[in-house]
Amino acid sequence: MSALHEPQEHKEFISHYLKYEHELNVEGLAFPMETKHISKFEDMNMDIAVNVLYFERESKEYKSPHLGRKHQVNLLLLDEPNTSKRHHIRITNMSRLVAQRTKHS
Repeated sequence: MSALHEPQEHKEFISHYLKYEHELNVEGLAFPMETKHISKFEDMNMDIAVNVLYFERESKEYKSPHLGRKHQVNLLLLDEPNTSKRHHIRITNMSRLVAQRTKHS
C-alpha cells in the first residue's frame, strides 16, 4: 500500500493507509503472503506489478512479467536466521540497495 499512497512523513504509521485498505483485491490470499502467491495477487490487481529480490547464497527472485503496469513495486525478502520466518520489505531506492554490491574495494 505504501507504494501506491506514500505519505510525506511518518510512512511507518498504519493510520496513513487505512482509508485505502479496500483498494486492493486480496480475496483468498493468506498473509503474510508467500512469494509463490504474488502472481495470483498480480492477476487480481491489474495495475500492480511486483518484483521480489532475495540476496543470499542462493539468489532467488520473482520478476513480474507485467512490466507495463501503472505501479511497479519492488520488495526485498528477508529471512530470520534459524527459523522459517520471512518478511517482505519495500525497496524505495534500488540504486542505494545494490550500490554496495557493485563497489570494488
